[in-house]
Amino acid sequence: VEGGKVVKEWEAGEVRSFDSTVGNQVCKPCSAGTYCTMGATQETPCDAGHYCFAGTSLPKPCPG
Repeated sequence: VEGGKVVKEWEAGEVRSFDSTVGNQVCKPCSAGTYCTMGATQETPCDAGHYCFAGTSLPKPCPG
């Protein structure tokens, strides 16, 4: 707890953003087609020749 607010460690595959309705930072899974490394504040587009499911922390090579 920091300043009366709960502080959460963000996981890989999650992106953090500010939610004005609760007045605090929140995390959500990264969108499909993007990936998020640990502590990410924005989603990174999936690399060409790779795929990224929602909540992915690293791009995965396309088969074949």
